[in-house]
Amino acid sequence: MTDVMQLLYTYILESRVPGHIDQAKFKLEQLRAEKLCEKLVSTLPEPELHTIENYQLTLENISAMESEAVFQAALRLGRELT
Repeated sequence: MTDVMQLLYTYILESRVPGHIDQAKFKLEQLRAEKLCEKLVSTLPEPELHTIENYQLTLENISAMESEAVFQAALRLGRELT
């Protein structure tokens, strides 16, 4: 993304996206995910713990890539419609 697109993306994530998500439900799901992860991590020996940490990081990267792609597609669509 260009610098301008990155600024827009950050602004939208921080200022606009929260208005489109049920905050109570979102926080509940975040808490649930954290508790499940803690439970899983507490049962794993070291080699598997490293694997699950890498898995979580990979999922976070995939999610970030998807979010950026959706943002870019929406921005392009907006320009095409004007």
